[in-house]
Amino acid sequence: MTTNNRSYKKLKTLFSSEGIDTDKIGFHLSKEFLKSEQSKKISIDDYAQFVVKKKLTAEYIEYSRTRILEIVETLSNHINQDSKLGRCIDSSITLSQMLDLRGIWNFIIKGCLTITAKDNSFETQHFYDLTEPNNVAAPHAWVYAPPFGIIDITIKKQKYPLGIANILPEHIAAEIDKLKVINPTVDELVDPVLKRKPYYNQIVKNEVNKVNSVNAVFKPFEFKIDEIVFRYIPVGIGLPETSLKGNQNKFNYKTVNEIWAELN
Repeated sequence: MTTNNRSYKKLKTLFSSEGIDTDKIGFHLSKEFLKSEQSKKISIDDYAQFVVKKKLTAEYIEYSRTRILEIVETLSNHINQDSKLGRCIDSSITLSQMLDLRGIWNFIIKGCLTITAKDNSFETQHFYDLTEPNNVAAPHAWVYAPPFGIIDITIKKQKYPLGIANILPEHIAAEIDKLKVINPTVDELVDPVLKRKPYYNQIVKNEVNKVNSVNAVFKPFEFKIDEIVFRYIPVGIGLPETSLKGNQNKFNYKTVNEIWAELN
């Protein structure tokens, strides 16, 4: 997959030529966008680029910051009380749908994550894009919603060795200006187990090319909390396929629409 790096002006022109109203937050669910996506004239990457490159007012940023933190606090509380692990895709989709309803520009990022303890209190944890068997939709998923470059509401709910989850934050909501752009290493993208495979060199080359293409637009970031370093590396983009009304997920025995009602 190659990400076409387009300017904001070109994106506006592209959407306009397809009859898409770009003033409406969540226009990726409009019939015009979906029709153009199906005909491969545009892609969800184009929507995500539009969000990254859009100039936002100070008033919008203030509104967005407040509303995002309200939603994240409530939703992550339910997720962390749920007994199920993983579910980063379901959770990120739910958050994205809620942000759309609040009038907040956002999209989902699928990618690799490396978690390192600077004090060596636990072994480095890797969420590889390429591993074997590779039967998951994404190694990890989080949400980009300015002013936040990383919103990870399932950081505590992944499958870690005993004890690690207890020292991780309830969630991560890191603002873009507090993030450090990084250069990912092959060891963060590809499971070392694959080094023994005869096709290793070729899959590494393909993986690096793919990630470089994505990262030219959607930057890989590092974020530190005390002695823990989190490295988030985008490898793909995601968007909800329905509005929140069509979301059938439950967290902590509550439907997402019941959780949404708590916020209103």
